[in-house]
Amino acid sequence: MASLKLFPLVWVLTSSLGVSEGLYDINNEMQQLKNVVSSLARQVMLQQFSQEEKLRSDGGSGIKQVRVDKDGEKNYDTNSHSGVAMGAIHDHSNYKMTVGLGEGQYVLNGVEFRTRHNDYQLRMPSTRSSDYHIMSEIPAPAVPPQVLKKSSLEEQILEMREWFKAWRDQNYSVRDYRKYFKPVLCYLEGAWTKNTESIEEPFFSDRHSLDATSWFDLQEKVRYSAYTGRKNLLENFAFLPTTIINITAGGVPVYAQWNYRMLCHPLSKNLPTSYLKPVDDLSVRLPRGHSFETYSATRGARFTVVSPEDSPDWNYLDTMMGEVPGKDNYGAQIFDTALNTTLLSAIPEDENKLNVGYYSRRYRVEKADAMGLSFGRRGFSDPNVFMAETTHKNIADIYLRQCYPNKVCLESNKRMSYAIPLEVIYLTPLSTWNPYDIPLHRDEDIDRVLSNGFNGKRIGGFLPHSAFNGSLSSQYYRTPADFFSGVELRRNPADTMKKSVGVLDRHNTIRNMTASGIRVFLPNITGVGVLRTRFPITPVHAESSPVWKELNALKDFVTKNLEDRKMNQRQPRPPKVRPQGARATTQKSRVRPGKTTTASTPVYPIRQPLILMTSIATRYPPGEHYHTIEMNKHQQARLQKGEVVHFRTSQDNGHSHTVKVQFFNGRYHVIKCDSKTPPCWDGHTKCLTTEEEAGCPLEDF
Repeated sequence: MASLKLFPLVWVLTSSLGVSEGLYDINNEMQQLKNVVSSLARQVMLQQFSQEEKLRSDGGSGIKQVRVDKDGEKNYDTNSHSGVAMGAIHDHSNYKMTVGLGEGQYVLNGVEFRTRHNDYQLRMPSTRSSDYHIMSEIPAPAVPPQVLKKSSLEEQILEMREWFKAWRDQNYSVRDYRKYFKPVLCYLEGAWTKNTESIEEPFFSDRHSLDATSWFDLQEKVRYSAYTGRKNLLENFAFLPTTIINITAGGVPVYAQWNYRMLCHPLSKNLPTSYLKPVDDLSVRLPRGHSFETYSATRGARFTVVSPEDSPDWNYLDTMMGEVPGKDNYGAQIFDTALNTTLLSAIPEDENKLNVGYYSRRYRVEKADAMGLSFGRRGFSDPNVFMAETTHKNIADIYLRQCYPNKVCLESNKRMSYAIPLEVIYLTPLSTWNPYDIPLHRDEDIDRVLSNGFNGKRIGGFLPHSAFNGSLSSQYYRTPADFFSGVELRRNPADTMKKSVGVLDRHNTIRNMTASGIRVFLPNITGVGVLRTRFPITPVHAESSPVWKELNALKDFVTKNLEDRKMNQRQPRPPKVRPQGARATTQKSRVRPGKTTTASTPVYPIRQPLILMTSIATRYPPGEHYHTIEMNKHQQARLQKGEVVHFRTSQDNGHSHTVKVQFFNGRYHVIKCDSKTPPCWDGHTKCLTTEEEAGCPLEDF
């Protein structure tokens, strides 16, 4: 009886044990599956990272391709980054602040993506709020008072032309145009965002928006378009990748969505047009038969930023982009102390911490790296990308924990955005000049402007019922047509403005008006000519590749007919020496009138680049060493005019110097070393020589 009474209890225990064993097996298998999924997710993440690394080393951040729309016998007959128009730029000057820019394939910090048709507006990050993606409209420049004082339209036109002439000649001594012709830097910004569900429009456009209800919907439409080769007629598809940005401790993948926007920044200083130098793209001008001069005056040309102040470790573009804030908008104050070092400003003579809330691509660190260098660039091989840090939670973050030999472990959590310059746009007084007092109506009052009240539409004709009834931001015709003497130049099918339209002023008088918005080229102005106001400076992705570098070197060698003999593999034969008594002197005996050369007074021809050496340091520590200074031709020209130019020397023995250099008595001299009169703290004198010279003269010690 006792055994029978114990049976139910034994049965329960054994049954429970069997169930537990079954549950254990299931849980074990589930954990194994979770580990496999986590491992596969991490592998997918690393494959995406590997693809990005390949793009980073294949080229730099920049534009890769615009839509191909033409064929030809040669491969360069089709579009690449440019064609008829660089980056597919065009005009929407009938809009108040819209900049015409078509679709494009871009790379930003190794992420490749394709945009929709952009047509972005002149907007900048908010100056009052740090909220995510809050923007403000860039203010248009005022009209010079000298123009407004004129009593008649004819006099205003003549005076306004004089201001454009002064800007063309960059002569502000005649009329100080710098207050009224304002340079604006427009740029492309991208980042990995946390929003992977609902579609997030990258930026507002009067004309275009993403044609999708979710990111998944957009991806499916882009895949269909790529699979079938079909184009969305409104050009509102974009390829914006999704990635696994992280794996949680529980093995769950964290996704991030790439997004971009285009916006602008009004530069704080005047930008001389001479700083914008055209880049010779043979693949663009050769199919169209352009000389370099005619190519530079087309929409297909692109430009690069140069300035007389450029040095080997600083470029004026760094100064321009350094004014542009990241996602935290203006007023951002963020400093980078990760990896056990603090980032400092790379601007010569600036010893402050680098505010990484603004875009930068160069930096300095407090102590030298393994190569003995204290200056660095963002990334490993990308010369074009600018980066900024943000505190916004909308941006996906990445985490790092690093431990050091002293057993101290530091943690860092970063949210980044990336940018490249797109173009420089000069805003002119035409955007606000309104001599006929054409009323500007709200966009909601579009019917008032375009409807004539008789079930008809106003089309800008020159009759009372067909003329526009005032203006809108999308029908921005406020410039008298008489101001220009030529037609709209190099029209593109994407351009939307009309040469001239009829517009009713406040007194219902019909006025002959033309567009007042942004153009690539202004029509011909009597006595002034055709002026360019948009300068594309977008870097090209492939131009940073080793192949393109070699091609550019070959192109310059061939097209510029370089006279430097050392660049030729076969040296030219030396000139024959004529017999004594011949009329002409030999090459060696020719000396310019009034020009003498001695060993103590070397002659420095301007060459690109000029490498100068400091004297040998004499103090211990740091020990015997010297530094070099690299001068470009602009700096050499300035110095030989008597100007003082500052440089950062090379990094040697774990340090560098900031020096001021002056040219006198036929030599280059250091007049300041780290803000002190030479010798430097480690013993360098004021002496600077080339490698070919036999050291410094005694008077320099």
